[in-house]
Amino acid sequence: MFIDVTSQAGKPSIQKVLPHQAEWHRVIKCAEVQALTSLSRTSIYRYEKAGTFPKKIILTPNCIGWRLGEVLEWIASRQSKEV
Repeated sequence: MFIDVTSQAGKPSIQKVLPHQAEWHRVIKCAEVQALTSLSRTSIYRYEKAGTFPKKIILTPNCIGWRLGEVLEWIASRQSKEV
């Protein structure tokens, strides 16, 4: 079991995360986001700035990532808009 620290209404909250949920919370780097979405780095940042793509997580001053679950949800939402 893993511990997930999240913030609800400005208050930190600790939740128990089951192992199968841990993968959903995994932070992925830009190269993996590009592979999953087939978007260029520029498009990812453009969509994020427009508020239509999940926000990046700043891990260190030189390292950013995205939550895998949020990216997968974004992909699923795009698939439901297919014509």
